[in-house]
Formats: sequence, C-alpha cells, structure tokens
Amino acid sequence: MAVVGGLSNSSISRLKDTQSHVSAETNKVFNNLIELVTSCGNYSHYRKRFSECSGFRFPILGVHLKDLIAVHVALPDWTDKEKTRVNLAKAQQLYTILQELALIQNTPPSIDANTDLLNLLTVSLDQYHTEEEIYQMSLQREPRKPVQNSSPPPQPEP
Repeated sequence: MAVVGGLSNSSISRLKDTQSHVSAETNKVFNNLIELVTSCGNYSHYRKRFSECSGFRFPILGVHLKDLIAVHVALPDWTDKEKTRVNLAKAQQLYTILQELALIQNTPPSIDANTDLLNLLTVSLDQYHTEEEIYQMSLQREPRKPVQNSSPPPQPEP
C-alpha cells in the first residue's frame, strides 16, 4: 500500500516523460498492485489474496484494524439489558481477527534478510522530504510544459 501510495503521489505521477521509460512489464506489476490494494468492495481483492497465502505475510494493518472497529461498533458487548450475558459471538469474531494477526507476527520469513537492502532502506527512510521539496525535485527532473491551447488566438475585429 505504501509503494502504491508513494508512486501515485502527484509529484511522482506528473513525471510522464520519466514514466515512459518504465517497461510494460513493470507497469503491469504496478497496475496489479493498485488493483490489489484498492478499497473497492471493502478491500475484496486484498482479502482474497491474503486468505490464499500462508506462512509469512505482510498484512495491511489498516484493513484488519478496520475489521476490529467494525465488529466492536456493530455488535453489542452484552446480549441482555441487565448486562449479565457477554456477547460471545462478538468475542469470537474479535478473537479470530486478533489470533490471525498474532499468528502473522510470530511467523518468521522463509528467506534470510538481505542486509544490503535493509541498510539502503534504513538510510533512505532517514531522509525526510516535505511534499513541497518532493514537488520541487519533480520540477527539476521534468519542468512544467506550457499548456497548449487547442483553439486559435482571438482575432481583432476590423
């Protein structure tokens, strides 16, 4: 989700000349990522793919936290007015969501960490730029092109 958000940023997406050098295969991968993390259907594409995976996974925590909030808000804590009977259906749904997140957290990746990549990402993440700085860098890369008017300029009347 962060990759899609970053590459969809207006300062990046305006770089049409630069994007023209990206291969069709890379564009296809990016478009598949966009489809995967779209919020349509309550993140149905993500949920389907996530459920098909097992072992080590990177969850989109916001989706799962949204589920927790939805269950908490939609279902009452108690099943009676006297508040003597706990809503076990609600407790079960909350447990299922939390259990899955705990399982993911305790599942180690099946590959060794690439320390060079980790170091590069750590250094990159330490460099913070404001939205304005990013936009100015994009203008340095590709200056604005003048807007070309499709209609002819007005002619003075005789």
